[in-house]
Amino acid sequence: MAGCRSNERKSLVLTYENPLWSGYLADPFVLKVGDYYYAYGTGGAPDGREFPILRSRNFTDWEFVGGALARLEEPKLKDYWAPEVAERDGKFYLYYAGDMKMRVAVADDPAGPFRDSGRWMFPDLPFSIDGHAFRDPQSGQWYFYFAKDFFDQRPGTALAMVRLADDMMTPVGPVTTVLRAFADWQIYERNRPLYDKTWDA
Repeated sequence: MAGCRSNERKSLVLTYENPLWSGYLADPFVLKVGDYYYAYGTGGAPDGREFPILRSRNFTDWEFVGGALARLEEPKLKDYWAPEVAERDGKFYLYYAGDMKMRVAVADDPAGPFRDSGRWMFPDLPFSIDGHAFRDPQSGQWYFYFAKDFFDQRPGTALAMVRLADDMMTPVGPVTTVLRAFADWQIYERNRPLYDKTWDA
């Protein structure tokens, strides 16, 4: 019996060789939906869209299924960064930074295509990136975590969060600071030009 169990374990071992995909896929995020894992990342996709999507059943063999989002005609964004996807009630919400400000796109399928919502999530903030939607398993409430700049006290980029409305796109209530820089070793660059001034941030 021990030998049988050993053979069963060996049969489950999968081998892989890097790279798992020959294309460019930075800032990867993985979401499991049904029997598939979906990987989303920063980069231009082979089909001319943004954010390549890869799919795998075993987390080892990946196939390209398409780009998540067509480049926007308005506003014309230079940069598309760090996509993450959340699922709610059969809809899929792709959060991404466009020119260093958070946006969200929606799809009916994790493989896309995603449609941009047509608005900024935080129109009054000059900088908001690296968003992540989180559902509290006890209350069921969704929250949105992201990075933003602070210039009071010690300047720098820090982690903030806000409650999400049921539409998964609209921040509700005040933005709460989760964690921010508190020591010199956290300075990214001294005399850094930001927002028409110079900061140690």
